[in-house]
Amino acid sequence: MAVTVRTLENFIGGDWVASTGESVRAVVSPVTGDTLAEAPNASAEDIGRAVAAARATQPGRGARRRRPRLKLGRWVSDSQSA
Repeated sequence: MAVTVRTLENFIGGDWVASTGESVRAVVSPVTGDTLAEAPNASAEDIGRAVAAARATQPGRGARRRRPRLKLGRWVSDSQSA
């Protein structure tokens, strides 16, 4: 079975954007050893855009009440460990 390898993008500011980095790393299936995708190594420019986007959302997140923020954090944590 042929596997189509695709290059992933970075999720910055709510959008999927191509990386400006010059290298990628393989995402390999632990079962078959096939390369499933290529993940970009972020450049300093990519990181700067991600940090700026995160900082822009900070005032809104900080204005939320504590309990909903904790619930969201637990939900994210639980979904990552499942």
